[in-house]
Amino acid sequence: MKKLKAMLYGAYFLIACMATTPASAGSSEFTGIYVAAQGSAVGVEFDGTYTDENGLNTSGTGGRAAPIAGIELGLNIPIGKTFFVSLGGVHNHGSAKVIEADDFDNTSDVTVSLFDHRTYYIQPSISLWENSAVYVKYGWSEADLSAEGQVTPSGDISLSGHTVAIGTTSMFGSGIFIRTEVGATDYDDIKLTNIGGTGSDGGTNTVVASPKMAYGNVSIGFKF
Repeated sequence: MKKLKAMLYGAYFLIACMATTPASAGSSEFTGIYVAAQGSAVGVEFDGTYTDENGLNTSGTGGRAAPIAGIELGLNIPIGKTFFVSLGGVHNHGSAKVIEADDFDNTSDVTVSLFDHRTYYIQPSISLWENSAVYVKYGWSEADLSAEGQVTPSGDISLSGHTVAIGTTSMFGSGIFIRTEVGATDYDDIKLTNIGGTGSDGGTNTVVASPKMAYGNVSIGFKF
């Protein structure tokens, strides 16, 4: 997250510098409602602490990468000759297994999957030329985490957190655009208990983790 914040500060500085130089640009090229299809590569990381039945703590990190797809809807609002703000939301469909612990005798298998990810965002942008823009994004994200196997709570767990990102938008003829973006989401902590336990001792096995997600995506859409 520190590296991403540094990238965002750099993007803000770049935008401020560009705003002071003349450019053949226009926010009117981007004004209007838009819809887009999105493909993403995401990496989910769980950085946490495992406490066993004897009270011993072990710190570790786990997770994996997966592709997901989504749909995006938003509105570009001009606030100046070259500046505009986008308000929108994106819904990523499908699920991705982020933790899969396979016990040899199948008595302690645990599978954790992330699915149904949603982000609602505000996105300040600056138009560099008539058909391109750069932006920074801040959003509120929600997702469902499914925990299955010898773990409590089992079933769906609600996650929420903050998303920050930077990206570019390129407009083509007839309202078609392509957007590229990189970003990260920092979710609230979660707690799982009874990890692999079948009795009173196993019920004290606990994991407290801080889920984080880094992603890169490409969107192809249409501005009305």
